[in-house]
Amino acid sequence: MKKLQFVVYALCAALFFCGCEAIEDALNINLVDDNPRYQISLHSIIKYPRGNRIEEEVETFKGEKVTINANSFIDSSKILDAELIPLEDDPGYFDISLKLNDTGVKQWFQLVLDYRDDPVAIIIDGAYFGRFRPDGGHTEDDQWVTLKGPFNEVIARGIVKYAKRNYRHYHPTSTF
Repeated sequence: MKKLQFVVYALCAALFFCGCEAIEDALNINLVDDNPRYQISLHSIIKYPRGNRIEEEVETFKGEKVTINANSFIDSSKILDAELIPLEDDPGYFDISLKLNDTGVKQWFQLVLDYRDDPVAIIIDGAYFGRFRPDGGHTEDDQWVTLKGPFNEVIARGIVKYAKRNYRHYHPTSTF
């Protein structure tokens, strides 16, 4: 009987110490809040702002301002999943492979066609992270696309960790 009590106490202690996030991920639920984290969106950069309603100034991590089109091409509501791609020549930095839903795949290919030669802004949680040039190295049947970084380990792992949860936030009835 004492062994059973010990096992129950040990199990409770393990659940307590591993934290809510581990339980949430294991059970595929959210115990605390449903607010998206590490939201990512891709926007066109406006070189010559005209003061239109669709223009939005976002702050960089350095405190500077960049003007973007407020309407994103792709955002976390189109990203089903994400995986890290380690950079061989830059340890601790990553590119990110994104699994897009059907709408996201179509928008990605439109982005590649329209902005192959122009940089596109990467916005993370409303702040300008950087820019990248979209490439067309994927087929339209492939849901996985590569977002070139480099992303540091903290941001890359955050995007990967919260990709599924963010998608569920925007699509609560989804069976994904």
